[in-house]
Amino acid sequence: MEENKELTRHDQLKYRLKRRISPELFDAMPIELQDYLMELDPADIKEAYLNTLLKLPWLSDRSIPDVDLPYAKKMLDKTHYAMFDIKEKILRYMACQKHLGRSYGAVLLLAGPPGVGKTSIALSIARAMGRPCVKISLAGVADAYFLRGVQQVFRNAHHGRIIEAVIRSGSFGPVILLDEIDKVSRGLNGTGDPQYALLDILDSDRSRFVDNFLGFPVDLSDAIFIATANDLDVLSPVLKDRLDIVELPPYDEQDKLRIVMDYIWPKLLKEY
Repeated sequence: MEENKELTRHDQLKYRLKRRISPELFDAMPIELQDYLMELDPADIKEAYLNTLLKLPWLSDRSIPDVDLPYAKKMLDKTHYAMFDIKEKILRYMACQKHLGRSYGAVLLLAGPPGVGKTSIALSIARAMGRPCVKISLAGVADAYFLRGVQQVFRNAHHGRIIEAVIRSGSFGPVILLDEIDKVSRGLNGTGDPQYALLDILDSDRSRFVDNFLGFPVDLSDAIFIATANDLDVLSPVLKDRLDIVELPPYDEQDKLRIVMDYIWPKLLKEY
């Protein structure tokens, strides 16, 4: 009897859900979500909610790509001039990821003036780690719901940008680039302040990340978060304590000349 119940678990879904969710997809979902869907009345589920649910990469490969440190060093040297101390810190960060075989929780913050290569370094890290990278621009964001989504009871219900990044990457273990974290605007109160939302996302148990729109925990423990900032002074001390800060100094005139001659000019010649 117990075995039969296990075999017919997908059949216990209501007709509309059973028609939209294949047995393979259903089996790849967490047990908590399976139970939730089995108890759900299809009349109560909105199409936008079901579409978001089905877009999540449940069938994607959950294995963690191995980090090739010599390849990472070669890539950083090829794409970024000098910055030897910076590259050493980044390679040390990647070595920790390799040693643990998963995301070990530290959030790298690349800080420096515009044009020093913060975003491109983050993209190089993602490529070297064999992970897709999705950028979330935080400039001007003044609402925590931007990241965490809006509950279904409201008219403007939608999922947040963290879940959107997972959908776009097609993986539960992407590199999520929080771009210009220092340009996040202050909310009206503690609940609506996006910096509080960032603290909760970066500091809490990421294996149980809950988007307000979805309403159930999503395992993001394999995701890697990297942030960029121009100005460290505007970040709250509590937020800075949660970040592994790597400061990128500005280039001098000699450095800029070498970058143009050795990196930009050859690329332009090849392109045109």
